[in-house]
Amino acid sequence: TMGDGWEARLSSERERLIAFLGERFPVDQRAIRSNGHAKIGPDDVDAYDWAWEERFAAQVTEELIRAYSSAVRAAMPDLSPTMAQDLAVQYARTRTARLIADVSNTTKARVRTMVAETIKEGQSLGELAKRMREDFAFSPKRARTIARTETATALGRGTLQAAQVQGMDE
Repeated sequence: TMGDGWEARLSSERERLIAFLGERFPVDQRAIRSNGHAKIGPDDVDAYDWAWEERFAAQVTEELIRAYSSAVRAAMPDLSPTMAQDLAVQYARTRTARLIADVSNTTKARVRTMVAETIKEGQSLGELAKRMREDFAFSPKRARTIARTETATALGRGTLQAAQVQGMDE
């Protein structure tokens, strides 16, 4: 399902981020400050490879195609499967890039905040990792929210598209 897909994507990105930050995060918290300045900061999050579209576009596109195609077929059962698929592919190609960018940007902002809070509180990488694993940004609840929102959007757009196609055919 789309929810399972987003849960897997968020989980894998969380673990990739933890590994990435672990390479930059001092093991000894006393080493985190030098002359009163943090050696790692929220800006270090920007150096992470946020190219989620490269990693996830194919998966997200397929999930959106299924949701949209299902909506079009339900709203317009007489529409040819080829036409339903073509409409779904058009929608998914347009929506995928924006969706991934929105989710990625929101996640990046949240990770920056978590890194800043961890530094401010003088906590360890282990605490940051724990924070990330417990945070809504990477949670199954967020995955379900994204999936529900995108399924509803695809259903709504698919139904609207089917109505427009029916209007053009009449």
